[in-house]
Amino acid sequence: MTRCDFSNLSLRCLRLVLFIVVCINCAESFAYTSPRILVKPEAVVEKSRVDMASLFGTTLPERLREPLSKIWLGNINNPLGEMVLQKNDLEKRLGIFAEYFEIPQKIRIRRNGDILSLDTLKSEIERIVLEGEKEQAEGKICIDFTTVRSNLVLPGKLKTWKLNKISSNQLGTILLELTADTAVGPFERVFQIETYRLIEAAKVKKLIKKGSRITSADIEKKSVKIKTQSTQLPLSYDKVLGCTAGLYKSPGSLVRGSDVICAAEPFLREYSAAVISGKSEKSKKTGKPVVTKKSLKSGEAVSALPDESDQPLELFDTEIQKNLQMSESQEGGLQSSEEVAEDAGMEVSENSEAKVSNLQQKQRNKEQWVIKPGQEVAFNVKKGNLSITVPARALEGGAIGDSIRLVNTKNQRQIQGKISSGELVEHAD
Repeated sequence: MTRCDFSNLSLRCLRLVLFIVVCINCAESFAYTSPRILVKPEAVVEKSRVDMASLFGTTLPERLREPLSKIWLGNINNPLGEMVLQKNDLEKRLGIFAEYFEIPQKIRIRRNGDILSLDTLKSEIERIVLEGEKEQAEGKICIDFTTVRSNLVLPGKLKTWKLNKISSNQLGTILLELTADTAVGPFERVFQIETYRLIEAAKVKKLIKKGSRITSADIEKKSVKIKTQSTQLPLSYDKVLGCTAGLYKSPGSLVRGSDVICAAEPFLREYSAAVISGKSEKSKKTGKPVVTKKSLKSGEAVSALPDESDQPLELFDTEIQKNLQMSESQEGGLQSSEEVAEDAGMEVSENSEAKVSNLQQKQRNKEQWVIKPGQEVAFNVKKGNLSITVPARALEGGAIGDSIRLVNTKNQRQIQGKISSGELVEHAD
């Protein structure tokens, strides 16, 4: 036998002696607890790891807690899950210590997780979404909770929770961050909701001529979901009634602010109708359009120029005049891309005005696209140290830095993001 073999044998013997000493000490500790320790048929644990000490909670003497905590019984990964141990299995795990315990035939161990329901979160979500809502804003803000689970499972008993809004927009896709303090530590989760403003918009029933007075025979109500803060949004049915058409409007289209002139004073309505239809005597004399010298506010009184003046009657805002010139060159009342989308029944999406110009630019730079329509990509959302990536499918193509629409393939919801690479799109605020 070599010296090396002798050293290894000595080391093994030393370990065996130490193990025997530990067992004797533990046995003596248990001897002090006579009669035998009763193991209850049911136990509740806080953490996923289950050991012998966790079956007794706080009732176990401190001198026994450390040796018993080293006897592993299993794991319960589900915060609301449970496991069942038979008497024979537990006796095998305890070994020589089994005689110091009175063990039932079956032990049911349940993990003490918790549930945070959506009903509990709803009031706080509504408060965050409606914060800063203007009373004079048209329509009612609605919240779609279908993307949020009805119950959030927490790893331990809930102590406190807080909800923060990550995105800055009030309409469209809104990201929320939940932070909770539980008995086993902190819990964080990011989820999204959809918000929109529901209005009764004015839908054209028959051709409306430029300069005509809009009545109930010309328009009807149509429920429209608004998901953007754009200025060129559909007007409500009540606002359009009685206004004067500034453009030709075809059946099925929605009426917007730039399509009509809604004056506060009755005499202004008469003048506006006369000028748009080309019946203004002063406009005929000069051959010039009728415009204002300054922007008009709602309810502001407007007076006509003296009859002896050779200048045209100045009634309209410069912006309205631009719309009139456009309508004269397009007698059919050509609609913008945004109007066509909404009139076809599509929802108004975030940054819809910018999308029209972006689409034209993308068509010109098609050769620079790194992502094509229909391509499977990764959609990433970052907030501080949190990062979530979900699979998505591109609805539009684009180059790096372009903003495109995608579909979350998990829930089939449309999302908006900015292209970072040929395979990655990041959330755009």
